[in-house]
Amino acid sequence: MMGKTDDIKKLIAKWTLGAVALTALAFAPVQTSFAKDNDIHTVYHVYLGNESIGTMDNPELIKSFIDKKVKQAEKKHQQYDFTTGRKLSLVPEKVFQAETNNKQVFRQFKNKVTIKADVGAVQVGEDKVVYVQSEKKAKELVKKYKKHFVSEPLLKAHEKGQTKLEDGTELLKLEFSQPLKAVSGRASIKQIKDTDQAFDYLLEGNLTKATYKVKEGDVLVDISHKFDLSLNELLKLNPKLQENKLIHIGDKVTVKKPKPFVNVTFKKKVTKEETIDYKTETRQNDNMYKGKEKVVQTGKEGKQKVRYQLKVVNGQTVQRKTVNKDVISKPRKKIIEKGTKVIASRGTGNFRWPTHGGPITSGYGKRWGSFHKGIDIDGTMGTSILAADNGEVVSAGYNSGGYGKRIVIDHNNGFRTTYNHLSDIDVHTGQTVKKGQSIANMGTSGDSTGTHLHFEVIKNGSTQNPLDYVHR
Repeated sequence: MMGKTDDIKKLIAKWTLGAVALTALAFAPVQTSFAKDNDIHTVYHVYLGNESIGTMDNPELIKSFIDKKVKQAEKKHQQYDFTTGRKLSLVPEKVFQAETNNKQVFRQFKNKVTIKADVGAVQVGEDKVVYVQSEKKAKELVKKYKKHFVSEPLLKAHEKGQTKLEDGTELLKLEFSQPLKAVSGRASIKQIKDTDQAFDYLLEGNLTKATYKVKEGDVLVDISHKFDLSLNELLKLNPKLQENKLIHIGDKVTVKKPKPFVNVTFKKKVTKEETIDYKTETRQNDNMYKGKEKVVQTGKEGKQKVRYQLKVVNGQTVQRKTVNKDVISKPRKKIIEKGTKVIASRGTGNFRWPTHGGPITSGYGKRWGSFHKGIDIDGTMGTSILAADNGEVVSAGYNSGGYGKRIVIDHNNGFRTTYNHLSDIDVHTGQTVKKGQSIANMGTSGDSTGTHLHFEVIKNGSTQNPLDYVHR
């Protein structure tokens, strides 16, 4: 009788190796003087994990079914080894009367059993949250996740129990909100992710509801894109909102934000070399005309070493404290002088010659059957034209009445002077000019027979002979 039991155990152990975990309970048959070997039967209690499926006397049905499923899966996905999703145990028992229903137990077993691949998993706390191709890949994934939030030098220092790095960084604290590790696991093909997908999944974690406060320029579609939601999803989260309804600054909108499975927090002290901005000092210069300025000393930034204590959560600095500062070089301020001298807009009443040009080619008075309202002064193209006295430019531009490019200066004392047939104009309407200031260049624009300056003096609205007021 014992020989038969041993044969059954060997048979079961042979086909359950790798695919089926067999728990064999030692059984010592109780024999009486009236019992015979053929009165005793071996039955098998079938368990998936801790769940009892039933009792059967022919486990070969289960063996064949699992062998078939495993071979089908391994043929389709040759890179994996497959086994049952939950541990299968067949617990033998010897009984005098075998009350079993093989078909019913097998039917229940088929409905509950799953075939899964032996893979790697990332475990957070007590839960396996994501599956990858192998345990090696899982270890790489855990390392990649940590390095996403913590620099490799800091991570290595933490693993070695060091606090100071070569660059002067001092690691004060590094912790994970939950234990994060790579383990072996079993998963269906649909559950297995490639490393990039698994990494994104770990980062995104569980989406949780959050509140977003509307800012200037926000519209609903932009808010939905910002949180990787469709517009319909955003509207479902906010039943009171409508697609075409206006939203206002300060309105609160419900959104979904990713909540990572593991928060990575660390504190460190770092030293950074920073520039110190220079200041700008403005000084008044009474000898310089208003509107003019010059730099008398260029500015130069200083340098300093600053020691910070930082608290970083999931790669974002949430707290920064300055520990100390060490100035390497002081900044040099920039000094600017600005003119305060005001050009008088009222003329002196004494006019100067308006150009460096040559002789008068045409005087004031009757000429060629008409009246010549000014004097023509000969010269060469580009010769400087000068303001005859202090005043305000009341006109500077092209005149269609034959004067060509023309400037009119009001001397605010009853006099005006005009400068005509210019080639270039260097002042603008509204500008105050001083006596002798260059305002234009001589030319031959308009109705002109050659390069010259047509110069007029007007008193209280009437033209005057310029030679009565202007002398060389």
